[in-house]
Amino acid sequence: MNIKVSTNGISDLQALLAFCLVSTLLLFFLPESTFRSFLVFLHLSIVLGYAIFSSIFPGNKIVGESDFASTFRGPEKSKLSFFDRLVPSFLISVATTSFVILFFEILSFSPGISFELLISIISTFFASVALIRRSNLEIQERFNFEIDFQTPSPRELDRFNQIIAVCLLVASALTASFVFEVKTTPKESESFTELYFLDESNSFQSYPISSALGQQNRISIGVSNQEGTPRTYELQLTHSFFGFDDSSNRSSIGDPIFKENIATPSLQDNFTLDHSSSRNFDYEFELFEEGLWGLEVELYTIEPIIEDSPYRRIFLWIEVS
Repeated sequence: MNIKVSTNGISDLQALLAFCLVSTLLLFFLPESTFRSFLVFLHLSIVLGYAIFSSIFPGNKIVGESDFASTFRGPEKSKLSFFDRLVPSFLISVATTSFVILFFEILSFSPGISFELLISIISTFFASVALIRRSNLEIQERFNFEIDFQTPSPRELDRFNQIIAVCLLVASALTASFVFEVKTTPKESESFTELYFLDESNSFQSYPISSALGQQNRISIGVSNQEGTPRTYELQLTHSFFGFDDSSNRSSIGDPIFKENIATPSLQDNFTLDHSSSRNFDYEFELFEEGLWGLEVELYTIEPIIEDSPYRRIFLWIEVS
């Protein structure tokens, strides 16, 4: 089978400009999606570089535009093929993208639009310039996108090449089926429960890591259920006193001098959280011994699984003086 495709010298740039115009509109209105990422990938990998390269070299030869090529090959061999344009187009795309990022980073200036939309606008500009420049050339001087490909009949192949062709077809089919299987298989989301401390402003900025003797302190204990199903929990709170040993290893919890199991009305009852929901418990406390204290919170699951050991555990060191 013989496949031959030929253009009028501007069809590729017309298609490129149409793509740039449509993609610019889509990137302006489309939210984040796989299709939007695909458009951005095309611009960053080949479209931008092809538009710039074609605006610099609109014809089918590079001798007329630049004497650099004649240094390495004569004028009779200076005709550019389609693949001669693809490789530098990729490199130009990468280089231009890096330059745009560096340019705005050095100037500390934001153009007011997304980076993806900016690249698409630049591609549209250079595609327009390339189309205008190539349209002003004579038809025989234009770059003409040509494909002349002939596929031999399977009967014309020898036995070895027939085996190779069959193996390639089988491998392609298996690869396609594997990709389809991965794409269509639903991903299992990770299930977990979060247990954390919050300060008085419900942030992670300023925990009460130090306190005056007898000072009133306030902290919040947060629990978040990301298990995929409703869970029932129980919280247990303990104060541990470690004395005045400054050499205590705070990266691990040793044996305290004494411990106090704290019973507060807000933490006594079990509580149930639906999936992707959370709850905060405010806790106020005072410490009446100078030295190093530890505030320990243990979380137990009650339903659907009852566990004897803590499901989650957090610890906060507090220096009292």
